[in-house]
Amino acid sequence: MVMRETLTLASDAGSWWMAVLAIGLAALVLWGAYRRSALPPRWRWICAGLKFAILALLALLWLDPARVRREAKPGTNDFVILVDNGEGMKVHEGRDLPAQLAAAMEGPDSWFGRLEEWFHLDTFAFGERLVKTDSVELNGRRSDLGGALDGIRRRYAQRPLAGILLFSDGNATDRARLASIDPGVPVFPVVIGSAPTAPDIALTGLAVTESGFEDAPVSVSVQGAVSGLAGQTCRIQILDPTGKEMAQERIKVTGSTQRFSSRLRFRGAASGVSAYRVVVSQEGKGLPELTDRNNSREFIVDMGRGDLRVLYIAGRPNWEHKFLHRALERDEEIHLTGLIRLAKREPKFEWRGRAGETSNPLFRGFQGEAAEGDTTYDKPVLQRLNIRDPAELRDGFPKEREELFPAYDAIILDDLEAGFFTGEQLNLLESFVGRRGGGLLMLGGQESLQLGSYERTPMERLLPVYLGGGSGVGDSAPFSFRLTREGFLEPWVRLRLTEVEEEQRIGQLPSFRSFNQIGSVKPGAAILAQAVAESGEESPALAVQTFGEGRVGALMVADLWRWGMEDPAQRKDMEAWWRQVVRWLVADVPGFVEVTPSSVGDDEPAMRRLEVVVKNSSWRAEDNATVSLEVSQPGQDAVPVKLFAEPDLEQAGRFTAEFTAPAPGAWQAKAVVTGPDGKNLGEATAGWAWTPAADEFASLTPDRPLLEELARRTGGRIVTWNGLGEFAREASRMEVPVAETIRGPAWHHPGWFVLLILLVAGEWGIRRWKGLA
Repeated sequence: MVMRETLTLASDAGSWWMAVLAIGLAALVLWGAYRRSALPPRWRWICAGLKFAILALLALLWLDPARVRREAKPGTNDFVILVDNGEGMKVHEGRDLPAQLAAAMEGPDSWFGRLEEWFHLDTFAFGERLVKTDSVELNGRRSDLGGALDGIRRRYAQRPLAGILLFSDGNATDRARLASIDPGVPVFPVVIGSAPTAPDIALTGLAVTESGFEDAPVSVSVQGAVSGLAGQTCRIQILDPTGKEMAQERIKVTGSTQRFSSRLRFRGAASGVSAYRVVVSQEGKGLPELTDRNNSREFIVDMGRGDLRVLYIAGRPNWEHKFLHRALERDEEIHLTGLIRLAKREPKFEWRGRAGETSNPLFRGFQGEAAEGDTTYDKPVLQRLNIRDPAELRDGFPKEREELFPAYDAIILDDLEAGFFTGEQLNLLESFVGRRGGGLLMLGGQESLQLGSYERTPMERLLPVYLGGGSGVGDSAPFSFRLTREGFLEPWVRLRLTEVEEEQRIGQLPSFRSFNQIGSVKPGAAILAQAVAESGEESPALAVQTFGEGRVGALMVADLWRWGMEDPAQRKDMEAWWRQVVRWLVADVPGFVEVTPSSVGDDEPAMRRLEVVVKNSSWRAEDNATVSLEVSQPGQDAVPVKLFAEPDLEQAGRFTAEFTAPAPGAWQAKAVVTGPDGKNLGEATAGWAWTPAADEFASLTPDRPLLEELARRTGGRIVTWNGLGEFAREASRMEVPVAETIRGPAWHHPGWFVLLILLVAGEWGIRRWKGLA
C-alpha cells in the first residue's frame, strides 16, 4: 500500500478569519465593479469569477498551505529479498536468476541499489530450509515456500519489516502449509519462468498397498503426466534394488498433453522392509526431455515381520488340518503348530487294561508320551504337531499370558467345544485378541459355534455372529459357496484379479454339505461369503469383525476340505486361499517391539522421529530396557548410523530418537531392545523414503495463480522483472513500520504559479476580445 501526499492549511482561527474576510471583501468589490461593466452579462460574470478565483488563491496565503507526506525513513526499515533456490528453478529461465541477481546487487543504479537507499536489505534463499546469503545458488532440493515465509515472520517479529520481494516459479512443495501462513507484511512476487515447450514425462503421485492377495501382494498406484510426446509409447516399470523388473505396463500417448493413471501388482517381496523404484520412460530411442528428475521415485514395501506363528487347535483329527498344513508349508514366514485332541477326557474309573498298565490304552505303541503327563484317564489325549521345543504345549492350551502372548500371533479353533477350555483360558483368549491384537478364526463343525456351548462365554463376545437360534451340523442338502459384494472387495478372500474370473472360479467349486446355521451377524461385522441352498436361500458362511486391537473370523462351513478333493487345480486354489486367510489373520498383529518413523514437521523434511514401543511377555509396557537403533539404506554397504533411543516421559514403554537423512532415497531403521541383564528382548525394522525431487518436479509450469493469490492475501502485487525499477522508486512511499513526515510550502510548487498566470491571462484575454482592455 502506497502512502499518499496530503495538503494542510493553518489551524489557528485568526488566519482563517483573515482569509474569510479577504475573500468576502473581494467578492463585494468584484460584484460592484462588474455590475456596471459594459460586457455582455454572460462574459461579465465569467470574468468576475476568474478574478475572484485569483483573489481567493492569494487569500490562501493567510492559511499557509503546505504539502505533507510520509515516506520511509532511510536505512531504518527492513526489506527482504526472498529467492527460491529449489532444483525446479533449473529447468526454465530460473537457471539465469543467480547471475541476474548478482548483477543487480553490484549495480548502484539498479533496482537493488535504489531499494538499498531506503531500506536495510536482507537476502534469503529457501529450499528445504531458509538460509541468509549474499550470493544465491540453486542448490536446494525442495521449494518450501510456506516454511520460508513462516521463518521470515518469526525472524522479524520484533523488527520493522516493510515487505518481501519474492523470486519464485510458484511451485511450492508445501502448498498445504502455505495456505495457512500469514507473514504479516505485503509479499511482492516476481514470477520466474514460463510454460515449458520441450517434451516431458512426470510422476505426480504414488500409493503403495500391501495386501493378502497371493497372486499380487503388493499393489502400486501410479499417476503422472506426459507432454509433447504424442504418438509415443511410455513404459512404467517397478524395479527392485538390483534393477530386476518386478512389473511393467505400457501407455500409448495420444495427445500433446495427457495424464495417466495405472496400477501395477507384483509379488516376491520378502518379509520386512524392502526398497523399490518406479520408473516411467519412453520406449526405444525417445526425444530429449526437459528433465529426467521427475521420471522415477523410490518407495518402501513393508511386508511385516517374518517368523509368524499360528496355533491350530482341533477337537478331533480331520481333513481341514491336513490341507491347512500343506498350504502353509509353502509359506516360509508362517509356522503352523497343531494341538489335536485324539480323545476326550474320561471318567475317573479304573480301566481294566493289561497287568501293570497305568496309562490310557489309547497310547499303546507311542513312545515317550507318558512322561508328559497328558495320558492319564482324567485328561484329554492331545497330540502336539510342529512344536518348537519339547516344552511347548506340554500341558495343553496355555494358561498364562506369558505362555500364550509371545508364542503365537493367531489361533484357529476347529470343531472344539467350550468345555475344552477353563474359564481363565476363555478370558485369556479374549485378552489375546482384544489387548494383544492377535487373530482368531473359528471353523464350523459339530462342536463349534452354538453347538460348542459358547453362549454366555467370553468367546460369544469375540465372535462376529450371534449364537443361538441356528440349526446343527450334519449331512444336509447341498449348498454352494458364494462371495458377497464386500467379499469381492477383500483381496484376501478372492483368488483372481478380476471379478469375472473370480465368479468363474467360484462357479467351479464343489457343493458342500456340512454347515453351522447361525442366528444373525453382529452390527459392524462384515459378511464376506454366503451359503446358497438349492432353493436360493442364503445364510452367512464367512463373517469377520474387529475386536479391540485384533480381528476375528467365523467360517460356518464345516466341510471345506471337499474343495481339495476335486482335482489338483482345485487343491492348488484351496491351498492359496488358506494361505491368504492366515495372512489376513496375522497381517496387523503387533510385535513386542514396534518401531515407527514419523515426520517431525515441515521445518525439517529430511528428519524423522523414530518411535520404539516395547512390551514385555505379558503385553505390558516395558520401561527397563535399552533401545539401540541402526539406520541405513537398504541394499547398500555403508556402515549403519547407530543411535540410542531415550525413554519418553509421557508414555511408558516408549523410546524416541531423531535422525536426519543426509541424502534422498530409501532408509530403514532397525531397533534392538535388550533388558537390564543384557538379554535380547526383541527386534523390529521400519522404513521410509525421502524423495524431495518428487514434489519439486511434480510440475514444471510456473504456478502464477498461487503467487497472485499470495500477493492478494498479503496486500502486495505481482511485479514483473522489467517493472522492478519502478517498484524500487515507489518503495519509499509504501506503508512501512517506521516513516518520517516531510512538510513543505505548497506555494513553492510551480503549478500554483502557472494556474495564477492562466487565470489572469484568461480574464484579460476576454476583456481584450470584447474591446474593453
